[in-house]
Amino acid sequence: MPDPGIHPDTTRQRPAVPAPAHPSVAAAARAHLPMVTAAGVVFVAFETAAAVRGDASAASYAAEMILLFWLVLVADRFIGFSEAVLWCLVAWSALHMAGGLVATGHGRVLYNEPLGVPGIHYDRVVHAFGFGTATAACWQALRRCREGPAPTFGLVVLAALAALGLGALNETAEFLMTRVSSTTSIGGYRNTGFDLISNAVGATAVATWIYVRGRTRRPMESSAVRGDADRPVGAGGIS
Repeated sequence: MPDPGIHPDTTRQRPAVPAPAHPSVAAAARAHLPMVTAAGVVFVAFETAAAVRGDASAASYAAEMILLFWLVLVADRFIGFSEAVLWCLVAWSALHMAGGLVATGHGRVLYNEPLGVPGIHYDRVVHAFGFGTATAACWQALRRCREGPAPTFGLVVLAALAALGLGALNETAEFLMTRVSSTTSIGGYRNTGFDLISNAVGATAVATWIYVRGRTRRPMESSAVRGDADRPVGAGGIS
């Protein structure tokens, strides 16, 4: 006979795993055709110019960008990134390819150039922008995996740390590239340090923006992230 003092909660259920935002990767691409088209134009333009110039980095950049485009589409299939985040990712891809494939002199590319302000280099600006965008993407992934979370301090820090982890993965890939090729324009230890600092600046800025914006519009945020039926997948802004 069961203990009358024990009342198991038979109504409690495990949270349902969210269904993918799109039925397939191809469907995700079709849903965001303007972004896919823009990214394709950017890719073809920079790769063609680099190949005509005989740039040895063209092949490695092509392989890298094809892989990254594919990973973003796979992630978007399950997460359903907002249009704002996707356009920022397209802009990041353009800035990255320009940085590595636009020559500015003998043995130099745009990534090597300062921007006329002490301490501000093209490379650092792109890193701050890119990993700020990655923070927003990681936040949207967290929102997708957990029903309607408010942007608490802990969650936005988690999103920023996830983006910084992606940044560390990027630096690891760059280091490996320097081990297999002597023609890269990747800098040394000093460059890596400034890259990581720039990543942290961008991630912190976007995480702070998400947190502050979420605090000021929490009621609207709660209803919006809870009711995907009221808002098409991929619509809306960053937060």
